[in-house]
Amino acid sequence: MNFVAPILTAINWTLSIISLALGLWALLDVVSRPASSFAAAERQSKPIWLGISVGCAFVLSLYPIFQVIEPQQILWLVAMVGVLVYLIDVRPRLKDIHNGSRW
Repeated sequence: MNFVAPILTAINWTLSIISLALGLWALLDVVSRPASSFAAAERQSKPIWLGISVGCAFVLSLYPIFQVIEPQQILWLVAMVGVLVYLIDVRPRLKDIHNGSRW
């Protein structure tokens, strides 16, 4: 019996569901932010981040829906990097612009 295949399948599903949730969160966050915040934060414009977020969310949805792109493949990794760049770098700057920096 092959004991590794079910474990890998569970890992793939877990990673794909978490990444899809992060991708949708980033997409909804981009949509909810005003376009002027992106310029004030000295980041790319809102349409550019909207396009990046839509593309990343689409790629990240391919495994849970169609089982096409697995989390080990390069296109999935590129989409995950796009989502993480927004959530880790751009989103905090936009929040500081909108709410005012606490420092």
